[in-house]
Amino acid sequence: MAPSAKKKTLNALLIAGVAGVWGLIFWKISGGEDREKSTPAFHPVVQPAVSMEPQQDTVRIVADYRDPFLNTRSPRPTSGEGNRFGTNRRHTVPEVKKPEPQPVVAEVKWPSIHYGGIIRNSTTDSCTIALVNINNSDAIVKAGQTYGKVHILAIYEDSIRLAYGGEVKKVMR
Repeated sequence: MAPSAKKKTLNALLIAGVAGVWGLIFWKISGGEDREKSTPAFHPVVQPAVSMEPQQDTVRIVADYRDPFLNTRSPRPTSGEGNRFGTNRRHTVPEVKKPEPQPVVAEVKWPSIHYGGIIRNSTTDSCTIALVNINNSDAIVKAGQTYGKVHILAIYEDSIRLAYGGEVKKVMR
């Protein structure tokens, strides 16, 4: 046989084989010879009647937790009731001591302060003054002086140290 005839014969056999396999698949899906013997897909199941009478609950709730709204504990069960494990032993919870509240210190609201710079007398160092703006009001102050309620403690090249309402603060240039 020539190579092309051999190829045609092989293709015909393969096509016939594929058609046969697909035919068997469709025949099995559609039910084939078992159509008469097949059982119905729905089987009714008869269930026994359920009693609608209430039954006694077998679960006990142990509510000995802290009430988050009232910040108290729920009452504990009496000795005859028992707990969730069926024993009469009471569950004890250690009391937690609350930390004592820290006294609240009122924060002092400082006025608006800007340090402008320093002016020195070149002959004597004792006369050092600072240019300060306190609450949008310019002032020339010396160390130890009070302007409004702000007390000037010390004057440095890059900052000044101030006291106001019992607090001490350093203001940078």
